[in-house]
Formats: sequence, C-alpha cells, structure tokens
Amino acid sequence: TLFVLVADHTSISEDAYYTNKVGNNEIPIVFYAGDHSLKAMDTTLIQQIDIMPSVLDYLNYPHSYYSFGNSVFDTTQAHYAFTYNDEFQLIQNNYSFGFNGQKATDLFQITKDSLLKHNLLNADKERAQAMEQKSKAIIQTFQQALINNQMHIIDKKE
Repeated sequence: TLFVLVADHTSISEDAYYTNKVGNNEIPIVFYAGDHSLKAMDTTLIQQIDIMPSVLDYLNYPHSYYSFGNSVFDTTQAHYAFTYNDEFQLIQNNYSFGFNGQKATDLFQITKDSLLKHNLLNADKERAQAMEQKSKAIIQTFQQALINNQMHIIDKKE
C-alpha cells in the first residue's frame, strides 16, 4: 500500500517566506509505503500534477498513460513546478521565473534569496530567456492539447 499525503494549499502565515509567491505555493507531499521501502527525506522539487505519475511509477504500472507531470522517483527528469496566480511562475534549478503571458517579470535565485528581494532578470538574461521559452512551451502545449482534444494516452517509453 502506498499512501500519498498532500496539502491542498498553504495557510495564512506571518512568516515572510510563506507570504511571497514562491513560499505561498509550497506544500509538503509525502509518499509513505507500509512496507517501509521509502525511508529517505527528499527535497526534489515536485508539484501536485506529479503525484499520479509518481504513484504509477512506484507501482511499476506497465501501461501507457497521459500526464503533464513527472515521477518524483525518476531521477532522469528535470523536475520543475509551474503555477499561475495573476501571472505564470516557473520554478526550476533553484530559480523562480515570473511571466505575465507577454513578457518576463522577474527572476530570483530562491536558495540565496528566499524573500525575493533581488530581481536578477536583467543580470542573468540567458537564464531568464531559457526559462521564458520553457514557460511559453508549457503554456502552448497545454492550450493546444486542450483546444484540439489531444489529452489522450501516449505510448509509454520502454
């Protein structure tokens, strides 16, 4: 048996970190196996959409399925979180990138600047451009799949 414990969203906090756009979206996700096969604490960045592929991966599910998420147990994947709350936010490789749908709004190195005080958008243009392209690709992929009714099973890679 595999249990997945997850919060729906954060609660109100007086801690400055949990009131900014990164901390406000941070929630715990716990995978607990009754056989104690999962014994480590892992800080891999995942999002709620990663739960289904993680469960299917853990259970060695052999069939194809459709998902925008990635398994937390798959170390070959580039783990990221993508959210929308007045603007899009991509979190990957310890950076938070803001995008309003038209242009980049901010870039923060969140392990060194958890309170988001130092916008690196102009200082790290190469990273910002790469994160903007990834954000646009995620948005376009989702919108096209939704519009064209293409959210269907994709053959599982062997």
